[in-house]
Amino acid sequence: ALGLFEHKGVAGHPGDLGMRRIADLVLDAVYPDDRLAARKVTRRFLDRGFSDVAFVNDMGNTHYSFFDRKEGYEETMREAGLAPNVIIAQNEGYGRISEEQFRPLFAQRKRPRVFICYSPQYVSLLCRVARGRGLLGGRDFHVATFAPEPFSFDGIEIPTAVMDECGLARTAVRMLLDEIDGQRTGMLSVAVPYSAFVGFDS
Repeated sequence: ALGLFEHKGVAGHPGDLGMRRIADLVLDAVYPDDRLAARKVTRRFLDRGFSDVAFVNDMGNTHYSFFDRKEGYEETMREAGLAPNVIIAQNEGYGRISEEQFRPLFAQRKRPRVFICYSPQYVSLLCRVARGRGLLGGRDFHVATFAPEPFSFDGIEIPTAVMDECGLARTAVRMLLDEIDGQRTGMLSVAVPYSAFVGFDS
């Protein structure tokens, strides 16, 4: 049996022990390489001269991709001799996160210039709060995120690490066919690289 883990809702990391067990079925695992994607996103901002780069998520998120993206960000910051700055918002239930939590952040004179957001939800929250203070994304601060397709806010393209959903499906099918043909035995855990990094040069 084989499982695709590109979506939220699967507890634990699909790479644990090279497999996942669901309902007594041992599954091969195919999932996005979130750690590598976060490293690349962080490195792109560091290479542009930014040192005050933060990572944004909420404390209710226990999906493996959060930990992988956070780990990739933290590793890259430390390799550059910089202290990671992980901003954790309070989840108010059912995925609701209020803008109020981010208002004090933009009221500070010294704040991060770059926010790497776990998902587009946080980009929208940050941009709305910043706009209320007369701050403009791309000028006064920068944001980036991870998504299945390029993301934009109010018509403005947001730098996005784009998941390779077709690559995930192709890899899963190829693994399954190899198993059916008897070309391999044992379980596999495959991390598929992201397909594109859109908007980072603008």
